[in-house]
Amino acid sequence: MKPSRCIGGSRLTSVVAALAAVAAVWLAIGSAGAAAASGQTPSALLAIAACPVKTNQAKPGPALRPPIDLSPTTQSAQKLVNFGTSRGVKVIRHVTFTAAKPLPASVTAEQISFEASLARTGDTLETAEFPEPTFTVPVISEDRQSISFSICLNAAGIAAGKYVGLVSVSGPPGLGAASINLTVNAKDAQLFTFGWIVALLGAFGLLLIKDAAAAKTGANNWGAALSQPLTNLAWWGATVVALATAFGALYGAYSADPAWGATGFAGIVSLVGTAFGAIGGHAILTAFGTKA
Repeated sequence: MKPSRCIGGSRLTSVVAALAAVAAVWLAIGSAGAAAASGQTPSALLAIAACPVKTNQAKPGPALRPPIDLSPTTQSAQKLVNFGTSRGVKVIRHVTFTAAKPLPASVTAEQISFEASLARTGDTLETAEFPEPTFTVPVISEDRQSISFSICLNAAGIAAGKYVGLVSVSGPPGLGAASINLTVNAKDAQLFTFGWIVALLGAFGLLLIKDAAAAKTGANNWGAALSQPLTNLAWWGATVVALATAFGALYGAYSADPAWGATGFAGIVSLVGTAFGAIGGHAILTAFGTKA
């Protein structure tokens, strides 16, 4: 009888574990559904969890007499964030402002106010605003002479480009506002993928027509001329090397620009020009024109 009891208990434990797993799955699905229903993406939920403080949410406090000025530390005065191809959340940590003299005990973390404004730069680009950053609860140092916090940037859905602006910190009347310069870059990987495929296909076609033109004589037509390089292994080897070199030039241009893709179609045109330049496009066209 004792073994059967043990087996029964084991089965009961398994059933309970299975029910618990099902319940966990349903809770996860319910949470995801609630997030989707509220229009909040996973990136937005992450930003809310890490940085719950929004702009202009400070509580009022008594005026400071005499006034106290704030200023960012040297390390915090200029901040640069490169998102690359990611459109998630990045956190700028250890942003610190110092006070000209110790802050009185009446100043609390809840009274510190944040303001932010970031917009895409470029005279020929459509104006685009970067979503308002959020912040961690500010920490006032023990000596009351510095305020530290982190900034959460959520780039979900933004267009490629360079965004420039300010993040300002203030507080109760008499606490002088101060700001830091913030630059955010984001590039467009999908546009680059489309662009380099178009550019390399064009370069391949140019190389093929050039060598077909060299092989063409009055006795054969273009169909026969095109088949000659396509059936030549040496030609394929040289062409692959040329296209790989061209891709290296394209990727180098893409990597060098942290905001690549902001110009849209103009960026693709630039890739095509770079690819043609890498394979000697001008010389090819000249030779083809002479042969024709």
